[in-house]
This record gives sequence, C-alpha cells and structure tokens, in this order.
Amino acid sequence: MSDLKSIYELALVAIISEAKDTSIDTGKLISGAKAGILSNSYYSSVGTEEKIQILDLLNGVLADSELSSHYV
Repeated sequence: MSDLKSIYELALVAIISEAKDTSIDTGKLISGAKAGILSNSYYSSVGTEEKIQILDLLNGVLADSELSSHYV
C-alpha cells in the first residue's frame, strides 16, 4: 500500500468513526457512497479498476471504524 493510499484510508476511518460517534448511520452513508461510485455519479469519474479498489476500500473503512470504536 502506498503512503498516500494509507493516508486517505486513515482519513476515511477517522471520518467514519467520528460520524458514528454523532449517531450518523454510517452503514447507510457508505452504501450511498458505493451506489454513487457504481452509478457514475459526478464524483466517480474513474475507471472500472479504480471503482473496484474504491469499493474495497469503503468496505474496509467501515470494518476498521467498527474496530476502532472499541478502543476509544
């Protein structure tokens, strides 16, 4: 994993973790983001390979945020 990718991933974990702490439905939030990536929303102007990587990252970020909330 590149340093830049790990920085972005950590930033997403932090955002999702904080969103959970404010009672935001993070499952719904991430599902909406994944749907937007798949439906060629305005923020998903990348190729298929990148979309697959983004979806994998979002799945991992949700799992990581669930783990990190146990350590707070």
